[in-house]
Amino acid sequence: MFLLLGKRLTVIIGLILLASGLAFSAQASVKEPLLIVRHNQPNIYYSKSLYQAVKAAIDTKPDVRFTVVSFIPNTYDQAKNQQWYAIAEENTQRFKTALADIGVPLRQVRFEQQWQGNLEYHTIHLYVE
Repeated sequence: MFLLLGKRLTVIIGLILLASGLAFSAQASVKEPLLIVRHNQPNIYYSKSLYQAVKAAIDTKPDVRFTVVSFIPNTYDQAKNQQWYAIAEENTQRFKTALADIGVPLRQVRFEQQWQGNLEYHTIHLYVE
């Protein structure tokens, strides 16, 4: 009962803040990524880790759905941001191909992009929905 009230309270507070014009982003539960891939060097070898993480998720729930979030570094330099965007697109496409190669139907995967100011390199998070 207390937990349910806490979630309702969070939603209500969020609605009040939205109605008052304040920026607010909250979820009833914060999810931890199943896998994080940091592109902090030219060649990142994540295929085995990706396979193991996805296999564990599918073994637990065969109809599992995934969300892939591509976090792109955001700078004050428009040219640099364009470079980061191109890098992120390429890395995300490789990640998508890796998912397909291990047998994940891409209709079960949602892809998102988010710009983030405090990143030093492109990062991909894989979440289970």
